[in-house]
Amino acid sequence: MAGGSHRYETAPFLTYLAEVGGSHLHPGDDDATSALLRALAPQPKTRILEVGCGTGITLARVLHHVDLHMEGVDGSRSMLQLASRRLRACGLASRVTLTCACLEDVGWPAHSFHGAYAESVLGFQEEPVIRSCLRALFRALKPAGLLVLNDAIWKPDLDHAQIARVVQSSRADFGLPPATASGWDLARWELELSGAGFERVCSERLADLPPSSVPHLPEPAASRRFTRRRMLPSRLTPRLIIQRRQYHKKLEIHRTNWRFLESRLFVVRKPTGPTPSLG
Repeated sequence: MAGGSHRYETAPFLTYLAEVGGSHLHPGDDDATSALLRALAPQPKTRILEVGCGTGITLARVLHHVDLHMEGVDGSRSMLQLASRRLRACGLASRVTLTCACLEDVGWPAHSFHGAYAESVLGFQEEPVIRSCLRALFRALKPAGLLVLNDAIWKPDLDHAQIARVVQSSRADFGLPPATASGWDLARWELELSGAGFERVCSERLADLPPSSVPHLPEPAASRRFTRRRMLPSRLTPRLIIQRRQYHKKLEIHRTNWRFLESRLFVVRKPTGPTPSLG
């Protein structure tokens, strides 16, 4: 159902969010990030990769609480500029490497990272991009390294025509689909992750995870202040005020489409034994 190749790094909605310094650009907001970080359990003196680091909030959370080195990659230069400014404001820039690259272009040295994660990044990409990125992540992880994904996926047994209508509508209003254009559900995602060489740890629905009153590795105060300062123009600049109202209205209209989606926390591990042949 996917027609042609789409590049989502410059999608209008993501461009707007980068301009206003939007935070938690994924299903589940802070609760989902806390669940992801609990599953990842980053340890001191390790190297962790974030794919699609956006404006750098999760990078700041991990670096503030754990003495490690991180790498963040994102295809949006404007997002990375905000991430860089945020991390400098938090005094964390010396322990992170930021790289601007499209997902289909990334390639990390083998066994570079102890863990990796992505928040609502792979889920709306085209199939070849997802597969290429999963293979690259498998290669880049050390044996026993975890990959943790927080993504919106399609519920099973949906009509393909309905999926196509939702995808077309979302692309028209936001410049990107809400999930894979070809309709990957849980079974397909688990198949693709296994095909990339990963062992399944869990693939829980975020809605089924117990709520937490305290965020895991909470966002540092300096990062929160940076977000507030960055978002102030969106409430004072006429053009951004209009855009905010337009997107708010569009999101309300698209809320009815959420019944076709579910948010999942995927946790997979690179095996410790011989690397399987992936063809």
